[in-house]
Amino acid sequence: MPNFETDKLRNVVLVGHTGVGKTSLSDSLAFASGTTTRQGMVDEKTSLSDYEPEEQERGSSVQLSLVPCTWKAHGINLLDTPGYSDFKGDMISAMSVADSMIA
Repeated sequence: MPNFETDKLRNVVLVGHTGVGKTSLSDSLAFASGTTTRQGMVDEKTSLSDYEPEEQERGSSVQLSLVPCTWKAHGINLLDTPGYSDFKGDMISAMSVADSMIA
């Protein structure tokens, strides 16, 4: 990802219950923005966000992950949070640095 001035950089946190599609959304946005040449899929264990073996085995996130994208001369940092309340610390951390949130 290229360097961006701070006025062209956005941190967007994805928040919601487990299984609602936060990771799938981050994979789709990365693909649509041209960040990656393939569509990551949780079910196929090819997600950009869920790369740890435990996450792939569970089919859900267990830690915060960052998916950097570029869109219309802006840097977008997608912060994909786990949905289980056991991992709410990662969600709180991501929300503290976010410019906006998709819930």
